[in-house]
Amino acid sequence: MRANTVLMSAGSLDAEHTMLLIVDMQNDFCKKEGALYSENSEKIIPSISRLLEVFREAGAPVGFTQDWHEPDDVEFGRWGPHCVEGSWGAEIVDELAPLEMELVFKKTRYSPFYDTDIHEHMLDLEIERAVVCGTLANVCVLHTACDMMMRGVDVVVPVEAVAALSDYDMGYALYHMGEVFTAHICSVDEIGLQ
Repeated sequence: MRANTVLMSAGSLDAEHTMLLIVDMQNDFCKKEGALYSENSEKIIPSISRLLEVFREAGAPVGFTQDWHEPDDVEFGRWGPHCVEGSWGAEIVDELAPLEMELVFKKTRYSPFYDTDIHEHMLDLEIERAVVCGTLANVCVLHTACDMMMRGVDVVVPVEAVAALSDYDMGYALYHMGEVFTAHICSVDEIGLQ
């Protein structure tokens, strides 16, 4: 896979116009008691925590997506019940808990650009680039990256901070985001803000 590494040397991202978007790091996906628990999703918490620290220290914008479903959501026909609104499973994991001023986008489908105000917030903040991480790489992360790219936002994907259910799913997602969406595929260690 060809890694698109333009503008990805350490300290190269503009803190004012770069957002960290953490996708669906919720109890139902990341904790053993969760409805759709994946060990791979739990394993990326420390890498995302490192990114969160970098962005918070720089005063850069941070956002979270939160899968959020009514009890009879049609999506449950595919995945089974998960992230039911107001439930423990729908809450973002404690290790990555949003601060009061950070944005949380409750979404009912794979992409937060469906029926939320994320695009308006990104326009208001003049976001030119987004570091997208979380779970699952080939589902919600992939569709989020696609919708960002189609809106002219450069996407950065740190590989240690995304999770998938299988090596195939991860490889497919990273290849597709890098080759088709021209996302910058990199390491967490390469991400710095100035």
